[in-house]
Parts: sequence; C-alpha cells; structure tokens
Amino acid sequence: LATQRTLVESFIAALRAGDIEGLIAVLDPEAVVRVDGGEVVQVTDARTWATGAVAYKGAAQHMRPVLVDGRVALALAPGGKLARILVFGYAGTTIQGAEVITEADALAELTIEDLPA
Repeated sequence: LATQRTLVESFIAALRAGDIEGLIAVLDPEAVVRVDGGEVVQVTDARTWATGAVAYKGAAQHMRPVLVDGRVALALAPGGKLARILVFGYAGTTIQGAEVITEADALAELTIEDLPA
C-alpha cells in the first residue's frame, strides 16, 4: 500500500501544480481509463492522459487518497460531498489505469475507507 499511496499522492500533487511531467512520471506509458464501467476511453499515451487531467487542476484541492477494495484510490469530494472516485490499477511503480466512478448508485455501493496514518 505504501507504493500505491505514494503514487496517488504524487498524482494529486502534480494535478494541483498543473505539472504534466509530474503526472507522466507516475503513469504507465500505456495507461487506460474507463468511465462508469463503460468502454475504455482511448488514451494513446501517458502524455495525453496527463494533459487532459490538468483540466482538473482546480478540483485537485478537493482530492484525497482513500482505500477502496484494498487499493489506494482517489476521492473527489468538493464541499465534503463525494462526486467521483478514481480506482487505480497499478503496474509496479506506475499507475496502469483508472476506473472513474461518477454515478451516485455506483458510488453508494463502494466501501471507502480512510488510509491509515
């Protein structure tokens, strides 16, 4: 969990800074993204994902690492209201992909835990 936590914290820090190179450093070159259990969103490379992710720079202040199904994930909760979860897949020391969950019913079914201090 320590490596996963470090990766997610680095991901969030890079988003907050708008640091595309910092995001690329934590993403697997062939990372994929799924949204709400749908088809893979075409991400041709880590740079494409990182560039798109920077659009969420303003929202990054509301992001924090959490535990979902034994993996470190990212929760976005502006004003304390859960809006989305990114459940990451990992490949060694990189993020291999993400399942972005935004549907209220799907979010309600998740067991989301705080990470141990």
